Amino acid sequence: MNANPWSSTGFKIQICCLILSPSFFAAGIYLTLKHLVIYFGSEKSRLRPQLYTWIFISCDIVSILAQAAGGGVASGETISLVNIGDDIMIAGIAFQVATMAVCLCLAADFAFQVFRQYGHRRPSIAEVQEGDELPGSFRYYVACCSVAFVFIFIRCIYRIPEMSGGWGNPLMQNETEFMILDGAYV
Repeated sequence: MNANPWSSTGFKIQICCLILSPSFFAAGIYLTLKHLVIYFGSEKSRLRPQLYTWIFISCDIVSILAQAAGGGVASGETISLVNIGDDIMIAGIAFQVATMAVCLCLAADFAFQVFRQYGHRRPSIAEVQEGDELPGSFRYYVACCSVAFVFIFIRCIYRIPEMSGGWGNPLMQNETEFMILDGAYV
């Protein structure tokens, strides 16, 4: 779009990337959560570690397919097809938000269980010598993954009202909100 900012092909590529990117970031976080559950003990989690990736990545795939199908239908010639396509895309985004909300609740519950076990006590000398104490870099990594997940979640929530107003609605045209709630988070 550098040579022609009004390029229809460039616009479609941009929209596809904006729709797909949060799902790939979220999938990486789901995989990280699975490994955190394995590391800290699956007894602290409400799901088995393998189910985090199977359930949530499968739901993201369904969401992507729904959004892609909606985009395909919305590219139709008639207004009724555009409206139907928009509704399908909104359903896909809403399904993604619901999936992420469930994952967020499960991750928060797991974090609470881990914090309850490790957070209120000082590690013994044996634990520190064996390397059982969490290094600061690991805590930083988990904090960054948590912030990234929350940002992706906020961005997906923003996409629902943005898309539900139809193409060219006032929310979609508000550059400040778009840059903060969509562009900055991805």
